[in-house]
Amino acid sequence: MFRAEQQRLYHETNVELVELRHLEITYYFNVNSAIGTQAALIAGFIYGLFTQTIPRDYIYADYFLSAYYITSTISLFACIHIVMNTMIVQILGPGLALHGPAGSMALAAETMREEMRQVITSFIIMIIFFALATVICFWVVMDVYSAIAGTVCFFIAARQWIFYGKRIYWRLYFDRSQVEMFEANDDPIDPDLLAKGKTNTDSG
Repeated sequence: MFRAEQQRLYHETNVELVELRHLEITYYFNVNSAIGTQAALIAGFIYGLFTQTIPRDYIYADYFLSAYYITSTISLFACIHIVMNTMIVQILGPGLALHGPAGSMALAAETMREEMRQVITSFIIMIIFFALATVICFWVVMDVYSAIAGTVCFFIAARQWIFYGKRIYWRLYFDRSQVEMFEANDDPIDPDLLAKGKTNTDSG
């Protein structure tokens, strides 16, 4: 009777752990999907601007045009990097979790979490250089007074983006090292150790 109760507790605990890992994988899948979609859209905007840019006939037009092409190219490279990596993560991550050997779900979730760092970094680079290309584009296709007005409006808007972005980030940010989580493994967990916040690997 005691053995059967113990096995039932083991099974319920492992089912809950699997559900948590499933939620984690779903979360990272959705994040990668959203970021990849945004990168693809911005890449489309950049290609569109390449075809629409008409340099104006004044002394610094060539310099602004060169700067525009450079910043747009860097942003486009970041877009391609994001689209490629998010696609790989979305395909291989859930596939490993579903069809891999024992421990694959934990490995898939942890790998998807770690790869989010370089994806987010590339996304920030993409946004920064896309913003710079947009400002430079003002000076390529507009007259001087319109370009000045557009640049001033852009920097006013950029101040708002940074302010609210930082506010949201610091309200939602948390340090993972301060969060107590169970060891990532697929082994059965002893209910007595679980009640103490430990796993079987911790007891050894």
